[in-house]
Amino acid sequence: SEDGQDWYECQKLFSPDTIKIAINSDGVIVATGKDISGFWPEGKSIAEVPDTTANRRVDISGRWGFDGTNITDLMTTDKARERKSREIDAWRDAQENSGIIFDWNGRRWDGGKASKDRLTPVLTVANAGLLPDSFFWTDADNNDVPVTAEDLAALDAAMTQAMVIQGVKIHERQRQMKKDIGELTKVSDILNYSVGWPEGG
Repeated sequence: SEDGQDWYECQKLFSPDTIKIAINSDGVIVATGKDISGFWPEGKSIAEVPDTTANRRVDISGRWGFDGTNITDLMTTDKARERKSREIDAWRDAQENSGIIFDWNGRRWDGGKASKDRLTPVLTVANAGLLPDSFFWTDADNNDVPVTAEDLAALDAAMTQAMVIQGVKIHERQRQMKKDIGELTKVSDILNYSVGWPEGG
């Protein structure tokens, strides 16, 4: 420590019933816990605060600071919106890369980028007139369905259409969510905003 006392001796000065925090040079809490033996002060300040419900909220995400007396919430509405926007972007990316089910010719079929990747080389073979006899494509219900080159082209078109429709829905939903969080004024409301499709949607 700064006054030259051995850190292990200093540990005896802390109460066993308090929450200990380590604070970096920017005043941000980088460690928290009740057992002081798990802390090392090099490059940091160590403090203790009462074990209250409010103080137990603290984590090491970079959100929390210490002003010398109290734990402070460093999260601003702008930072909260930025964090939630990243969460929305991640949701959008996951949705765009996930599979869909669409209807064509009285059956349900798997669609999406992975299905499209599987179908593309088959279409190339079909368009060259080299499709094997008795060729089939498996639908979403695991039925093997005999198909012709014309069927595969129609299936591809239907899949593309379904992907475009779903893509528009995803885009509209992520825009609506970003509009929603842009209108919220409390950090807690922004951080608690539920990302995803609306209930029943």
